[in-house]
Amino acid sequence: MLGWLVEERGITPRIPVWDKSKRTDGTFSREDFIYDPATDSDTCSGGKELRTYRRNLSKPRKINGCNDGFIRYRASKHDCDACPL
Repeated sequence: MLGWLVEERGITPRIPVWDKSKRTDGTFSREDFIYDPATDSDTCSGGKELRTYRRNLSKPRKINGCNDGFIRYRASKHDCDACPL
């Protein structure tokens, strides 16, 4: 939304913009993940891959987006349960 205001509409916002990419609640921040465009996956600090879908389907689904337009990358519960992080 901010990009649309500034870049497309040429409007300079007069409100504070908060960077919420860093987490302070003990969970991982955005910077703790590495995105690989070749495989369309993220890798966590523990070295495990997060993907939009965990299984191969005979009829591929569209990108895992919800009504909010965000794509969700999911970890394997098995990987997370065994991780010391």
